[in-house]
Amino acid sequence: MQIVRVAFAHRTLALARPMVTARGVTTAREIFLVAPRTSDGGIGVGEIAPLPEAGTETVAAAHDAVAAIAAREHFPELPAQARDIGDWLSALGLDPRALPATCFGFQSALLALLCRRHDAPLHAFFPEPRRAALSVNALIAGSGPDVILDSAGCAVEDGYRSLKIKVGTRPLQGDIELVAQLRAAFPDVRLRLDANGAWSSADACEFSRAVERFGIEYIEDPIAAISVDALGELRRASSVPIAVDAAARDFPLIIPLLQRRLVDALVLKPAVLGTYDRIVDVSGEARRHGVDVAISSVFESSLGLAYLANLAVTQGSPTLAHGLGTAPLLNDDTLTAPLRPRRGVLQIPAVRTLPALLTEDLQAELEIPFHLP
Repeated sequence: MQIVRVAFAHRTLALARPMVTARGVTTAREIFLVAPRTSDGGIGVGEIAPLPEAGTETVAAAHDAVAAIAAREHFPELPAQARDIGDWLSALGLDPRALPATCFGFQSALLALLCRRHDAPLHAFFPEPRRAALSVNALIAGSGPDVILDSAGCAVEDGYRSLKIKVGTRPLQGDIELVAQLRAAFPDVRLRLDANGAWSSADACEFSRAVERFGIEYIEDPIAAISVDALGELRRASSVPIAVDAAARDFPLIIPLLQRRLVDALVLKPAVLGTYDRIVDVSGEARRHGVDVAISSVFESSLGLAYLANLAVTQGSPTLAHGLGTAPLLNDDTLTAPLRPRRGVLQIPAVRTLPALLTEDLQAELEIPFHLP
């Protein structure tokens, strides 16, 4: 199968409400859509969603890489097997260590073409069995306790059974009081907390001991500098489960954390890890050590979320809600029917159908015909 052309489009998508984390404030997402086309008329679409503060390349670096590929007149032949796509990306000069979001977006589009070629769903390329639907958590945006409590109440009314709250953006005691209020208001939901590496080891230990009585599902990235020693100290201080996100891209660090059971869950962001192969390897290693895996977004549009959802139903843990219910946080989207959860559950779209589901302006810019072959 021969790629004859790659089109791309750039979009800035505003968030419905600013997302405040320990890393800063996010008000909009800049993304690129890539659409490789084959000689027989096939089209795959993928999303590149750089977020440097999460560990990806910059928007400028992603743009330069995409523009250079779109300007090419000749492309290597697309491999017949999914496991060989990494070689195709390397031939175009794409390094997942330097350009993880770009590599993941291109690999998504190429996998969609392979799905079309083999008349197979995306999950057929992964080693684990697929589930029919996916539980997702509600990510609660807002800075003040009143806004957070109100947003959490709306999410629970909408059927979410797992809430993710950003902590580490206010004084330690303020975070502790917020957690106490949330647990009192919602005694039956799962509460997971994300500190985005805001705390020292001492503060993380103090916080964990204080919230231990509230039945927290886990605290994500509680410490600024994740290490075996730091997480060992936190383990001894509190029984609150620990999840890591930022460290998940550091394979030499993750292995000893898994071996010593210093983490209870890995939070994997595909745009940060860079390739499907890397996600399969890391999630497989976690399963071998009895550690849960949650697949999470970096505020991709519904196009990107469709690929992440297909990953999560094979590589994510079935007992966890995953961090993919973020489409409602965007004012604008890339699909005519945004991928929004219902009652905290996300349906899994077929990636082969995604070009036909793009908004009209994107179909026009990417030159996608109304009727695809």
